[in-house]
Amino acid sequence: MQVKRRRFLFGSLMAGASVLPARAGTQQPQTPSGDGVSVYKFGAVGDGRTDDSEAIQRCLSYAARARCRRVLVGANHVITDLDLTGLYYGGLIIEGTNTTHQPVPGHANFIVRGTASQGLDISGTSGLVLRNLTFAGLPSDAPRSAVFASRVAGANESYGHSFENVRCYGRFTCAALYNYAGEVWSFRQGDYRNDAGFATLYFTTFNSLGLKSKFRETDAHVRPLTVTTLGNLTVYYNARDGAAIWFEQDPGTPPDATVQQIKIEDCYVVARGQARATFRFSDIMGNVRIVACRDESFARGDSDAAVTCILVDGMRNLRGLTLEDNVFFPRSFVIDALAPVQDYRAAGNYVWNKPRVWRFTQLANATHATLYGNELFVVTGRADRVEVSAVNRQTGVNNVRMTLRS
Repeated sequence: MQVKRRRFLFGSLMAGASVLPARAGTQQPQTPSGDGVSVYKFGAVGDGRTDDSEAIQRCLSYAARARCRRVLVGANHVITDLDLTGLYYGGLIIEGTNTTHQPVPGHANFIVRGTASQGLDISGTSGLVLRNLTFAGLPSDAPRSAVFASRVAGANESYGHSFENVRCYGRFTCAALYNYAGEVWSFRQGDYRNDAGFATLYFTTFNSLGLKSKFRETDAHVRPLTVTTLGNLTVYYNARDGAAIWFEQDPGTPPDATVQQIKIEDCYVVARGQARATFRFSDIMGNVRIVACRDESFARGDSDAAVTCILVDGMRNLRGLTLEDNVFFPRSFVIDALAPVQDYRAAGNYVWNKPRVWRFTQLANATHATLYGNELFVVTGRADRVEVSAVNRQTGVNNVRMTLRS
């Protein structure tokens, strides 16, 4: 039913959808449908001081109505909230034309400011591409997020977005990127940093942080399939008790209604500021793959590094966790699974530091081996408790304790 409904939405809305209205009393350039349009043609200044929200909103509204292919964005546009919600046709590209190689405070394509601001709201929008864009959250006037999305009434999801060479940095009091039940998102090459809040990248169907779209009514009854791919990203987090990358699922979701498919590949991730974990998976039912990533939160022995590289918490059974060819620098735990895990595979991971502890509250159908220390265990049934730790870093002698359930 979910797939059929989405196809109907795309078909009917592509044929004659209502899109973002143009602001009353504004002149719109006569750009042919399908061509790119620049925010400067709508009055954007880009001096790092003037609020360009209204000018850029006029540009987005026109692009939606005229079916433009691209919106071109320059540098240093100060914004609060931009409405790009309910846009059901696919393929709109928002592209930066002037980004910094090394971002500094107060310089970006979009400078997001205002404690109530949520940046670019793409709730209920499908097929959006963000390319070569930099977002900055001002430390002195930190917004809630840089990019925000939530499921909305009549659309049910924010579907099929692509982030290509996107950067977020600065302070965001919730998360740099905030995705409430958006489906099938992909990230290729990017740099994300948050020095505040609960996470740098936050993906949820539960929304424990409580943000909603300012422009669209939230549909609280849909439990969509979510597929997320993160590749070639640098993700940095520096705040207490949060996580660099946090995936969260509604614990009340029926087991056959929502399946998370998460792949994190070739990413460099750091969490400090006494963070709780680098990666956090809360009530995720599966499947999670972390491949060829490097967590250097504790690489230099920083006293404020994240306690755990990978935290699995909540009450649901994580059905499918694979760790391959990663490098971990744990402060205390490589993995701390407070929730049950089944179908677990770990191979080819390289772990530095001591103690190197892998702890599972409950584990089923598992094979585990690492390169450094040669840790190895197999659980073909179910174990009520498994803990693996290296007791001697020089010789690689291991200590494996398992309490097996008969």
